[in-house]
Amino acid sequence: MRQEVDFLKIFQKSCSTLQDINLGCCIFSSDMSASLGIFLGNQTNLKLLNLFQTDISHQIGKTMFENISPTCCNIEDLNLDSGTLSSDMSILLGRFVGFQKNLRKLNLYETKVNCEIGKNIFENIPQSSSNIEELKSFNFSIEMGNPLGKFIGYQTNLRHLNLNETDISGEIGKSIFGNLPKSCTSIEKLQLDCCKFSLEMSTPLGRFIGNQTNMKHLSHYATNISNEIGNNIFKTIPNSCCNIEELQLDSCTFSIEMAALLGEFIGNQQNLRYLNLSEATIGGKIRKEMFEHISDFCCNIEELELDSCNFIIEMSIPLGIFIRHQRNLRKLSLFSANLSGEIGSNIFKYISQFCLNIEELNLRGCIFSIEMSFQLGYFIGNQTILSHLDISQTDVSGDVGQNIFESICQKCCNIDELNADHCQFSSEMSFPFGKFIGNQVNLRKLNIFSTNLMGDIDKNIFEILSESCCNIEELNASCCCFSMEMSSSFGKFLKTQVNLKKVNLYNANMCDETRRIVFESLPN
Repeated sequence: MRQEVDFLKIFQKSCSTLQDINLGCCIFSSDMSASLGIFLGNQTNLKLLNLFQTDISHQIGKTMFENISPTCCNIEDLNLDSGTLSSDMSILLGRFVGFQKNLRKLNLYETKVNCEIGKNIFENIPQSSSNIEELKSFNFSIEMGNPLGKFIGYQTNLRHLNLNETDISGEIGKSIFGNLPKSCTSIEKLQLDCCKFSLEMSTPLGRFIGNQTNMKHLSHYATNISNEIGNNIFKTIPNSCCNIEELQLDSCTFSIEMAALLGEFIGNQQNLRYLNLSEATIGGKIRKEMFEHISDFCCNIEELELDSCNFIIEMSIPLGIFIRHQRNLRKLSLFSANLSGEIGSNIFKYISQFCLNIEELNLRGCIFSIEMSFQLGYFIGNQTILSHLDISQTDVSGDVGQNIFESICQKCCNIDELNADHCQFSSEMSFPFGKFIGNQVNLRKLNIFSTNLMGDIDKNIFEILSESCCNIEELNASCCCFSMEMSSSFGKFLKTQVNLKKVNLYNANMCDETRRIVFESLPN
């Protein structure tokens, strides 16, 4: 320990021009804290100070901050992520933060600043310290609600506020958002993922969001905004908050009481590019109400994620109409959705002739049926710039798959990556499926992992591919079942792949003769 103190004392005299100091995960002692403070205080050009996962509590932090000269005042990025603080040094930390006239980023993520600690820190940061652009989350307590609200309110340049995984329910959130002046209106990115909300703070939160007229990104992942909570939030947000480009509401809990207001809020976002409603707890009537209230002005979405949503017939037409308006849609993800019967038929019927710019379509784990198979095929066939198609974990055997792939017209020919792992195939659909793949002249990656290719299936697919699809670079056929009859067609297919770089046949079920032919066919 004596050597550490001497080491810092040497640096005090010889090193005073550092701009970046990383002390993350360091272990300090009270004996060296004064020397550390003097050393830091000499760094008048310091821009970044990283104290990630560092214990600066009690006497260590107290002595360190007492010895940091006010001339160390140009820090732009202060990282206290997962640090250990205490009430007896928190006032000095607040004053140190207040010295930093150019502070842009303050990271207190997973740092316990509740009770007296947070209160002391934020009460001792002067109003003149108002240039922070990014503030990252921490643990709250009711004692620090008012000081924190005032501190955030001073930050007229605040662009990114991250309150993820915090409890801002009850009087805490009410104190924070109720004390924010209207001058704090420059936030562009607000993250409230996994937060705890309550009725008391919902209206002040809605007002706060509504004041952010330049907001581009709003994230509410896995939050409960049902009933009156969501009702208060969304009815309080004025129409002037209309510039959101990314909206994440995945895994949220909604209710019928707030569905119409949420729909109106989404519909007001004319610049919305990304909308995520995956795994949201939205019952059928809630979805119907929500999509019916999204206005036609919301028509610029490029990425729409509706993974693991429970679709029902009643909401399929409003959803189809909503998607139809998105003429710039590039990515549509319906992972693990039930698209069978009228649900899929209604959705794809409404969008087939209007959404023509899809580049990535995710249908992994979806449920198909004969009733909607033609409509799905027509929809895919109209996507002339589709480059990534995922039909993994789907049952496309029999008439369902035959209808889908026979209905895909030849102008859909630019797929670069096709995922069909864990699919259920049959001989009836293998020939049209082979023709569909063979039409993809730019196909680079083909994934048929753990798919049964026995009987005529493999022969029908690979004979067609040998004739027209010769640019594959990656083939994953691991855990597949091959038959003796297909060995020559599969071998011929491999020989035609002049750009093949990676082949995965791990645990593939094939006889010795098939294995011999396959490996002889692989390029050197």
